[in-house]
Amino acid sequence: YSAIRAEKILLERMERPLSEGGDAVEPDALSYSLVIHAWLRGCRGNTGHGPPPSSYRPRKRNFTDEERIYKAIEIVDRLEAWAREAHAHRMVGNGRSDSNQNSHGDYLEEDDDDDDYSEDDLVDTKQSFSRSSSYTFRQHNKARDLDVEVYNSILVAFSREQGGDHAASVMKLLDRMERIADELDMPSVRPNQRSYNVALDVIAKSAMIANTSLAGYYYKDKKETISKKRPGHHFNPLYAGRAAESILSRIF
Repeated sequence: YSAIRAEKILLERMERPLSEGGDAVEPDALSYSLVIHAWLRGCRGNTGHGPPPSSYRPRKRNFTDEERIYKAIEIVDRLEAWAREAHAHRMVGNGRSDSNQNSHGDYLEEDDDDDDYSEDDLVDTKQSFSRSSSYTFRQHNKARDLDVEVYNSILVAFSREQGGDHAASVMKLLDRMERIADELDMPSVRPNQRSYNVALDVIAKSAMIANTSLAGYYYKDKKETISKKRPGHHFNPLYAGRAAESILSRIF
């Protein structure tokens, strides 16, 4: 149950303001990624039933793979919200200051061998910098960039889950990755070869599923829902072919 504990630390101690009982420790992309991976680590490729209850924790509930995947996606929602906010601060910094200014508009001193500092000054400067939200530090901190492998881990979890048709979910996740990459000008989150390969695997599995979720993906704007139509009416292998063609066009 490390995922539950990790999520609790993230939400109740890192995200929560100090005035509300938090720890005043700002999370970064790595913080969210670790919680996402904690949820996905428990995925076992099962058919909708979790592992047997632990002998020493019989009262703890077990999450199915699908539940774990959507728990991870909830953290992705928070990750992207954080990324948008961090990106907004970065853009404001670009518009009002050069690379030597921090988020408060103060200039950061460049290294100069001729400057003389007392030991107390060095300690005070180090402590002040560690507490500040320096624009220059954030700009170059890799932990503040979204990582495609976080999304790939969710795609792989969808591929291994045996309890349902996840083709539409995979297509939506690819769309989401491309959208956030364009919105934040962040190539590090754009789908890569592994993303597309895993997506193709999921789509291939959906080719022979009646009432495939891809029908809803391509016809989500229709007033009549899929559930109101008679069973088997939307069995159409061309949906999978259309999705595969879409992915191949993105690759090339």
